[in-house]
Amino acid sequence: CYAPLFARIGHTQWTPDLIFFDQRNVVRPPNYYVQQLFARHQGDAYLPTTIDAAAAPPPPTLSGSVGVGSWRTAIEVAEARVNGRRLDPAAWASEGGEFRFVDDVLRQGSVDAEGAMSFSSESISGDTVTYTVRARKTAGAEGFLIRFGSVDGRGYYWWNVGGWGNTRHALQRLDNGVHSGIVLADAPGSVRTGVWHEMKVELSPGRIRCSLDGALVHDYAIRPVGLSASTTYDRAAREIVVKLVNPTTAPIDASINLEGKLRLASSARLVTLAGVRDATNSVKHPDEVKPMESSIAAGSRFTHEVPAMSLQLIRLQLSPDAGR
Repeated sequence: CYAPLFARIGHTQWTPDLIFFDQRNVVRPPNYYVQQLFARHQGDAYLPTTIDAAAAPPPPTLSGSVGVGSWRTAIEVAEARVNGRRLDPAAWASEGGEFRFVDDVLRQGSVDAEGAMSFSSESISGDTVTYTVRARKTAGAEGFLIRFGSVDGRGYYWWNVGGWGNTRHALQRLDNGVHSGIVLADAPGSVRTGVWHEMKVELSPGRIRCSLDGALVHDYAIRPVGLSASTTYDRAAREIVVKLVNPTTAPIDASINLEGKLRLASSARLVTLAGVRDATNSVKHPDEVKPMESSIAAGSRFTHEVPAMSLQLIRLQLSPDAGR
């Protein structure tokens, strides 16, 4: 089992990303199978792996709504601008916290709210976008959350200024409203209570730059999503295990070249976990996404199509006459 299970008769219990169940059903979401497959196909030794891919153009400039908020911190926002144009936070919507617009200042007064956010309904776009916020911390444990951009309409970015107990600044991507975002870049730093701070986020094709009080803190390049791979050797099975992950929505043609003097069998065992974006398993459809096994023609060199939105494991057996 990959996580503790807690049973209470008559109620569905959820262990994040692994198993949910009630008194009659057990359903394994796709992430359960991801962890299961990696655990069962670890191998004993990592083998050097390189990926040669055609250079891709940089992603377009991020677009989406902007906003400002805080984490367990009371703040005041005196001004927010996009490309020099002053925004009107009085018309912004809010989630969590205690937001009030008084005397031309947007105030968030709660020091208990985690992820309090006020944001515009306007979608900001352009070849380049500069978003600036002038704000100060009035009480609490941390600093500011500067929201911007979108992730395929399913999430967004924020710059966490003075996070982690006011010890770090971090650029994060948040998917599907999950507050514990992926850290893309971070640096030590803090903000001062009662002091007005100037924060700037500059967006250009494939790049995010974040500055605090005129000093550059992050310069992050958004890399195109593509194929990931790793290779291990399973001594007991005498097999080479190639793991391939395609997070894109289109299949990828791969040419696999296993360098070395060992001879490999002409076919390989293939395990595939694939599904459409946001596919999941449910009580009604518990096997919507599950591992499927097959065999493919292989060897030291072969071509292979990696399906969209998939994890694949290719197990290549050493020929019986190959040395150990």
